Amino acid sequence: MDALSNPFPVLRAPNAAERLNGLSLKEAFRIYVLDDAEVVVLGKRAVKAKTSQAAVFSDFFWPLDVTAKSLESNFVDQPLSLESVPSPPDAVSAVSAVLADRISALRDILADGRIVAFGTTQTGIEGPIGRHQWTRSGMSIDVSNGDLCEGQDHRAVPKWTGLSLRLPYGPLPPNRPQHDIAPKITEVPRKAQAQIETKEKCRLECVAWLEDMMSDPKIVPRSRDDLWAEAKAEWPNKLSERAFLKARDDAIANKRAWAWKLPGPKPKSPQS
Repeated sequence: MDALSNPFPVLRAPNAAERLNGLSLKEAFRIYVLDDAEVVVLGKRAVKAKTSQAAVFSDFFWPLDVTAKSLESNFVDQPLSLESVPSPPDAVSAVSAVLADRISALRDILADGRIVAFGTTQTGIEGPIGRHQWTRSGMSIDVSNGDLCEGQDHRAVPKWTGLSLRLPYGPLPPNRPQHDIAPKITEVPRKAQAQIETKEKCRLECVAWLEDMMSDPKIVPRSRDDLWAEAKAEWPNKLSERAFLKARDDAIANKRAWAWKLPGPKPKSPQS
């Protein structure tokens, strides 16, 4: 029987959250988006129509706000002149629409709080991801690693890594490993969540502070220890050394200020 004879997607079903419970984000995206019955059937037709673009189904960064139109462009060969953009084959339009729908459905479940994603921030702290993060523009899923990123393609920066999905209440179902039973989201102290958000805010402020400094040609590159001493005073008990080092690396990469990677000038000797 053709899979399209009963194409109702799992992600649009009333029990969708229960089906996602206990899966990693990578598994959920694979099973219920890329391996969705309708996507598979229409995808085969699209690949047959445009075999040169079969790689569109391979691992890459999938924007959460993707549209059918933007997906079509991944299938259609782009002309040298923008005046003659070819219309995509019907099969390409069909699979693009279905893929966009499935991604939107997954995003809606997460944004509504029916399922909660847990991940590790860049500071090494693990915790729940606020549901409003899923509706921000410019967010994407790295399917190869199961990370939630900001940006796409080579510009994507992981914000949360190793995401797992859990219901906002109760344990994992019996057919899932019980060593990873999810705590009730209501049991996660608000104070702890606030601390996570505060530490991340401080790290981002540190990145901006360092970028401003590195952008000024009048400032001689400073040593890591010197910068860390000032950062500790600026964000006391809010910025760990690990978070500072990550912020420093990010600032150097963002501004391409490679000279700041060097140890920096040594302090002058008292005898000199």
